[in-house]
Amino acid sequence: MQWIWLFGRALCGAWKSFRNPLEFPLEFPLDFPLEFFRQSISNPLMSSARNNNEMIPFEYLEHTADVKFRAFGHSPEEMLANAASALFKAMVDPATIVAKESWKVELEDDELETLAYRWLSEIVFLFETESAVFSTFAVSLEKNGTWKLQGEIGGERIDLGRHSFENEVKAVTMHQFQIKKNDHWCLQAILDV
Repeated sequence: MQWIWLFGRALCGAWKSFRNPLEFPLEFPLDFPLEFFRQSISNPLMSSARNNNEMIPFEYLEHTADVKFRAFGHSPEEMLANAASALFKAMVDPATIVAKESWKVELEDDELETLAYRWLSEIVFLFETESAVFSTFAVSLEKNGTWKLQGEIGGERIDLGRHSFENEVKAVTMHQFQIKKNDHWCLQAILDV
């Protein structure tokens, strides 16, 4: 935990004793989780998951004007469900949403990345056309030449007395949209707000 002490010293103004702040002899270990520190402030899920070496469902990344996130999963289905959760949490607190109704989504595409983009875009479309907010997402995938997605989304109609919107997602963008598979599945997306 040496890095916490060093970071605390930097915040407390220890650098002022040096003529040039760039000469401050503050070196973080190579494994210092700068990304972790930034994200644990904005996403409380992240700090507890990283401490227990568990996979986090998603994380928000810095972006100048829009909302950028990465969603993770042990399977592509879990990754897509977590991406949908990240999309909606960027708009409204899911704790305020009761899954009173469900909507079914069926999509098919040759590429998983395109299918994922269409899945998230369909959720934004349902939000706009059904005047509904969502809190639960279940996804099943099948690959027989093409990818087939069957999804069930749980939520309720918008109640402005209970649902306070932080952002309104206008669209999912293709800019930097990607899926990677390493130890876990990872989807990165930018939401136009």
